[in-house]
Amino acid sequence: MSAGLSINVQNLVNPRQNSFVPRVFTVTEKTRETLDIVTIKAHSGDGGVRLEVHPGQFNMLYVHGIGEIPVSISAVGSDGSLIHTVRRVGPVSNALGSLRIGESFGVRGPYGTHWPLESLHGRSVIVLAGGLGLAPLRPAIHHLLKFRDELGDVGIYCGARSPADRIFASEFARWQKAKPRATGAKSIEVRVTVDRVPDHAKAAWQGEIGVVTSLLPRALPDPDNVTALICGPEVMMRHAVQDLLQLGIAKEHIYLSLERNMKCAVGLCGHCQLSRYFVCRDGPVFSLDRVERLLTVKEL
Repeated sequence: MSAGLSINVQNLVNPRQNSFVPRVFTVTEKTRETLDIVTIKAHSGDGGVRLEVHPGQFNMLYVHGIGEIPVSISAVGSDGSLIHTVRRVGPVSNALGSLRIGESFGVRGPYGTHWPLESLHGRSVIVLAGGLGLAPLRPAIHHLLKFRDELGDVGIYCGARSPADRIFASEFARWQKAKPRATGAKSIEVRVTVDRVPDHAKAAWQGEIGVVTSLLPRALPDPDNVTALICGPEVMMRHAVQDLLQLGIAKEHIYLSLERNMKCAVGLCGHCQLSRYFVCRDGPVFSLDRVERLLTVKEL
């Protein structure tokens, strides 16, 4: 893509230097997305030093005395702040979710591969997100909207368990209404579906019901010119891959973000090993042609 799509910033920090030493970040803002998911905005205490972040990468977040976990970066503020979206399911994630404004935590990273934004010039893009999988896709969506004049058609399809389980719900309408700067720019489609709607919420829900893969188009005019970005539960991604292949999208143009039990984040401990790959180092973003066979092996 053109030089405008690069994500270079000033005063960058190399994550390979002191890879095991967390940097201190202070919570400046918190947003409750759902009952168990919170978005945390934090600033570095290092005098404005900014990390080099690419959409799709993750950080290791450390809470003193409890431990650390890998968390995808769900946005980067224009002021260099880091934004992470965390589901509270264990000791560390619960501790992160309980942090108050002004309290601090440790950050190692960023680590891993990223979405192939630099290769999307002139191509159409399908973004397919399930549940919390929208978090690592959100920075990519922001860039697609910013540079949509250089892209083909863009389809953003999001799924959640229920209306109350949607994250970033307030952004959907803004994504849909984003206006191209160039005359004749291609279209953008944003659609949201939920698996179920509780009885008490049926009157208010005006959206669609069904699995997120049901939102995919039935046919593509030029599948050779389409790139797909997918993140969500692994079972959802397996089904999505089959549907995208049937639409004619090539394996090398289908990208998935995989989740594994990461501990060191630099490919040393082996906790996230997936056959010959280490998800922390060789992923988390993989093209389908690299991992298709591995996804079919249950419990691998």
